[in-house]
This record gives sequence, structure tokens and C-alpha cells, in this order.
Amino acid sequence: MERRKDELLTEHGITVKQERVAEGYALGKSITELAAAHDVARSTIYAWLKGDRAFVAYYKSLLMEVRQEVRGAISSMAAEAVSTLKELMAGGGEQAKLKAATYVLDKLTDDEKRIAKAKEYGGKKR
Repeated sequence: MERRKDELLTEHGITVKQERVAEGYALGKSITELAAAHDVARSTIYAWLKGDRAFVAYYKSLLMEVRQEVRGAISSMAAEAVSTLKELMAGGGEQAKLKAATYVLDKLTDDEKRIAKAKEYGGKKR
């Protein structure tokens, strides 16, 4: 018996339909949405997530890619935000300078608190 085109295995060891479902799921679509869009039962998708190692591996690799892209975008936005704060502190009105400086100091204080907690937690014996 010959397999249909959407049942043929891809380079990832899963079907084209599984690839499309994994891609959509990694991008945040719901299982219900994906099931309807790809004509597959929700229970099948849950079964893939629970017991199909190749599907799970592909999904996790996609999820890592998405996370890296998001981190890169956030990093870029953070650099732009810092630049904006510097501009405000250097050339804005007194009120803008005060707000920018206060914001920066508050963030530094928050970071110092997190670092102190991490050190405290790391020093405790379990």
C-alpha cells in the first residue's frame, strides 16, 4: 500500500502534517486551532506530543528557535530603550531627566536585590 503525499516522512522523521502542526504549536497556536486547520483529531496531536519522539524533538527544536528570535528582539529593544534613556537624561527637560534617572536607579536596585537573593539561595545547603 502506497502512502499519501502528506503521510510521507520528512527529513525529521515525521509527516508533513506533523511538521505543520509542530510549527504552528511552536508559534503559539492552540491544539484545537491546529486540529481544525490540518484535519487531524485533537487526541492525535496530544498523542504525538506524548509519545512520538521525533515529533517532540522537532517541536522542541522549533521552540528553541522561536525563543532565540524573541530574545534577540528583546535585546535589540533593550539597547534602543537604554539609548532613549541616555538621550532623555542628557538633553530632556528637568522632569524627563529626573524620571529617566529614577527609572534607571530603580532597575539597578531591583537587579541588585535579585543578585543578592540568588547568592543567598546559592549559599544555602540543601
